[in-house]
Amino acid sequence: MEKPPQNVTALDGKDATIWCRAVGAPNPNITWIYNETQLVEISSRMQILESGDLLMSNVRETDAGLYTCVRSNEAGTVNGEAYLSVLVRTQIIQPPVDTTVLLGLNATLQCKVSSDPTVPYNVDWYREGHPTAISNSQRIGVQSDGTLEIQAVRASDVGTYQCVVTSPGGNETRSARLSVIELPFPPSNVKVVRLDAPNQRTINASWTPGFDGNSPILKFIVQRREVSELGKCMNILHTRQWVYVH
Repeated sequence: MEKPPQNVTALDGKDATIWCRAVGAPNPNITWIYNETQLVEISSRMQILESGDLLMSNVRETDAGLYTCVRSNEAGTVNGEAYLSVLVRTQIIQPPVDTTVLLGLNATLQCKVSSDPTVPYNVDWYREGHPTAISNSQRIGVQSDGTLEIQAVRASDVGTYQCVVTSPGGNETRSARLSVIELPFPPSNVKVVRLDAPNQRTINASWTPGFDGNSPILKFIVQRREVSELGKCMNILHTRQWVYVH
């Protein structure tokens, strides 16, 4: 046999080729057998090349096993065998999701990985706009399962975070945005102008909304207050309501 089969290790989802090249006259026929009993049939995923090599596309875990090639012609028969090992692709199975937390509380962004037990991998976190990976500190750290934890979140922590997984079994990147809700600021430039009206009870109230605390303000409530028996005026009291997503 000119080029006998050799053991092959492939990543699931990738292609794999097992050699089986022989010379002879006439040209030897080729047969492939899986796990000593099952004839390998040509399909969209399994192809026997003119050289006799077996090409497997998009390999699966179930493709792993012993492959035997048999080359024969009128002069005789030769065979060879090799094992195909399939590694589970390293991938993020629980990616980070957009997260909103209150100022001063803790935030966690998950990044759980599935991989072949024999294949090492690294999980690194990056902050948008920063070229270097986040390193562990007293307030920020990456846990053993790949989760990024930020304690006592600050306004400066707002941004997009990327979980980057690198491995011989494949690389993958997923990202999520961290938002921080703060106390909203009161409105400014509050003005009240009495309008000319028959009952003298019509006013025009205006103000400039303040910082919303990273959460939409739902409404302002205007209240009337009487200040004396001799005259009445209208004061603008502001109250606000806001919502946030856990």
